Amino acid sequence: MSAGRLQGRVAVVTGAASGIGAETARRFGREGALVVLADIDLDGASRVAAELGEAGAEALALPVDVGDGESFATMLAAAAARWGRLDVLVNNAGVGMRRMPAREVPDEVWERQLRLNLTGVWNGCRHAAGRLEDGGAIVNVASLSGVRPRPGFSAYSAAKAGVIALTQALAQELAPAIRVNAVSPVSTDTGMLPQLNPQGQSLEEFKEGMRSGIPMGRLNQPADVAAAILYLASDEAAMVTGFNLVVAGGVT
Repeated sequence: MSAGRLQGRVAVVTGAASGIGAETARRFGREGALVVLADIDLDGASRVAAELGEAGAEALALPVDVGDGESFATMLAAAAARWGRLDVLVNNAGVGMRRMPAREVPDEVWERQLRLNLTGVWNGCRHAAGRLEDGGAIVNVASLSGVRPRPGFSAYSAAKAGVIALTQALAQELAPAIRVNAVSPVSTDTGMLPQLNPQGQSLEEFKEGMRSGIPMGRLNQPADVAAAILYLASDEAAMVTGFNLVVAGGVT
């Protein structure tokens, strides 16, 4: 059997207790990575880590509050100490928001969006930059909303657009030692999707409305996004940096 695309590499995935993060961790494990599953939900991350272990992968769950720089630095130090190196960081952790007019967005919603969706990525990038091995990779999970903002999601779109700009700036700054790329999914069928659903609409009605605007006729599945992340983390993307890979079924 040939070696996996991440064979022997140490990869940290934030927000790994569920959704895109959990599926990315599973995919990395199948590709031979030593996977650190980092999440504020340590119990959830531990369950996924145990699942990876049962499948024959090496995995470790660690707690992290990505919006807290010290927490992120502590988690990365523990990850590097476990296997003696760090090769890949996937900044996936984040939160959604319900559609609402910008004038009605409370300060706490705006601040939470920036803290978890943008500052969380910044914390990961700045603390990982000094730990990643030469040839390392950072993959930031942004959103189609950062490319094509929609009315009612001003705070979310601003944070995700910031992730894309940060990715492009750091790609130039950290080259050639570290590649930095982003993935921007259209709506993905995870537990976060109900957070976007406005009041007065069933979840299935909401999903159908989302599907109707996607030429491929379906929502993203976590595996779709995990496959894109794997590509950008692997040597197959050795000459790719500063790129925002849109996984949107033809929406753009």
